[in-house]
Amino acid sequence: RVKWTMSSPVHTIKPETPLTVIIENMLQFGCRCLPVVNNEDKVEGLVTTFDILKALNKCTNISNEGKTLQAHPLT
Repeated sequence: RVKWTMSSPVHTIKPETPLTVIIENMLQFGCRCLPVVNNEDKVEGLVTTFDILKALNKCTNISNEGKTLQAHPLT
């Protein structure tokens, strides 16, 4: 449903917004996706939490095939 992903006011990002800023915005506004708008404020796409996970996975070049995943210590 649209109401599950929409917020009021609508928070948007630009195509050149750095990944760290996108993550900070999602955390600050408590949203799982942000519309990407161009300079004319026309929607060009949508960044979701799944897109962020994919990008982070590519950045760290993690290969988990045949391995048990373990979280890093919090301290």
